[in-house]
Amino acid sequence: MGFARVKEILAQSIAAWKQRTGTNPDLGTHGAAFPPLDGNYVKADLLNATARGRRLIQPEVIGNARGHEANLVVVLRSGIPAPRPVRQMPSGGPFLAAPLIQEIEDWINAGCPD
Repeated sequence: MGFARVKEILAQSIAAWKQRTGTNPDLGTHGAAFPPLDGNYVKADLLNATARGRRLIQPEVIGNARGHEANLVVVLRSGIPAPRPVRQMPSGGPFLAAPLIQEIEDWINAGCPD
């Protein structure tokens, strides 16, 4: 699996959220380094992205069976606990199915291939 599939999964999540709410999510609170919702981003943008001051995919978890520790995977699965909590994303759901989140984790474990 490659970056195109990860991008597709994330786009599906945004589309499902938009369908539920009727609007695009306001990701302004996530920070300026968050990938654009229109999907116009490249792999380097995702790998360098931050949300609320945290890297979405920390460099130290890439390619070494620690994908489950990536902030992106954690917030998609359950959210981040204190001291700076972040609830499960997307906020209020619908949440990604476990197999889709696993695909993202597997991509990170594989070294984030193109």
